[in-house]
Amino acid sequence: MVSPSESARTLSRDLRANRVIVLHLDGDMFTGGATVPFLGRQIAVPKGPARLSRMMGSPIGFAYSRRRRDRRLDVFIEPPMSPVSSADEELDVTRTLVERVEKCIAEAPHQWCIFRKL
Repeated sequence: MVSPSESARTLSRDLRANRVIVLHLDGDMFTGGATVPFLGRQIAVPKGPARLSRMMGSPIGFAYSRRRRDRRLDVFIEPPMSPVSSADEELDVTRTLVERVEKCIAEAPHQWCIFRKL
C-alpha cells in the first residue's frame, strides 16, 4: 500500500516492472476526481485508473470479490480493457468502471459497504 502523495511514482515504477497494481474506485483516498453518476447521485471518483492507463499504456482490469458463508472469498476477474488512448477517453473509461461497480452492488448489495458520504 502506498500513500496518495507517492503513489504516481511508485505505481508507474511497478507497471514498468510488469507488476499488477490494484486501485480502489470506491474509497476516499484521493483528491479531485471525475464527477459521474453512481447509485442515482453524482459523486466524485478517482480518475487514477484511466489516467495511469493512458500515461503508461497499460490495460485496465476489473476485479471484485464476494464473501462466502464459510468466510472465504470468491474473486472474479473480468477481461482487461484496452489502454486508454486519449485524455478525452479518460472520463468515459472512468464512467464504465463505476458502472461495473454499480452492477456488482446491484447483484449482491449485502456484500458492499462504504465509509464515506456519497
